[in-house]
Amino acid sequence: MGLCFFHAKKSLDPAWGWECADWSYCNTEWNLDVRSPNRSIYTYSSNSEALYALSGIGNGIYSNGGENGIYSNGGDNGIYSYGGNFGIFCQGGTGGSLSEGPYIGAQGTATGSNVDRQAVRGELNTMVAGGYAGLFTGTTWIAGTLIKNAGAFMIDHPIDPDNKYLMHSFVESPDMKNIYDGVIITDENGIAEVELPNWFQTLNIDYRYQLTCINQYAETYVSREIADNNFQITTGKPFIKISWQVTGIRNDPYARDNRLPVEKDKTGQDVGKYIYPQGFNKSETMRLAILNHQEKALIHKAK
Repeated sequence: MGLCFFHAKKSLDPAWGWECADWSYCNTEWNLDVRSPNRSIYTYSSNSEALYALSGIGNGIYSNGGENGIYSNGGDNGIYSYGGNFGIFCQGGTGGSLSEGPYIGAQGTATGSNVDRQAVRGELNTMVAGGYAGLFTGTTWIAGTLIKNAGAFMIDHPIDPDNKYLMHSFVESPDMKNIYDGVIITDENGIAEVELPNWFQTLNIDYRYQLTCINQYAETYVSREIADNNFQITTGKPFIKISWQVTGIRNDPYARDNRLPVEKDKTGQDVGKYIYPQGFNKSETMRLAILNHQEKALIHKAK
């Protein structure tokens, strides 16, 4: 591993130097090895990198700390790192890394061309029950398409919040479907006008209708389909209470440009592999490569 330090006050030559609080030595494995019971290395620069590390095949910096492996505070970037496998690999007793900032706490950017590239990846140790690959406390915005195996909400149980949670699954559809519903009572002529939002027809296409009488039966039908963001219901008797539901398919620009294929062929290394192999009586080795913890091998290779 190679380390180069620039300090504004002390240097061994006009450009580069090092300073340490305790002792140091150089050998054939390390260009610089610095150890101290307090602060092993402190670097400062007023206009450039306080610390620059470059390694041909290993790690630019390897750090192991009882509390923090590396603590960094930078006017531009606290840490800027680039690696052939990982820019930064962190492993801690409680947390691998902690990042905070006044605008962005942490950002991941995948600059490669691999179709499976990931800007941010979270993996959970599945050998131990429980836990989460990611936890977000607050409003989460995904400016793209969310792909998942399943989905649910979980809240404190409304009847027994001290002892239980209540969970519901998402409603799924092969279409980008929006659902609207309500209750209305027909007038003395057995007619009711259902007013929809003024943006309904701009947002939706391919409408579907469901009507149900409440408390009594009467002939009931949609007597005028949606036009000018409303439709008409007619019943064979006056003053009939009707529960109605209308669905539409999203037709906004993003939806038109990003329709989801209901069926999608597996290609390349995905053929013969599974998202959930145990559901088909297959071993974990048959999991898709992108899900098969392949990055862990790269981490050990890099160290």
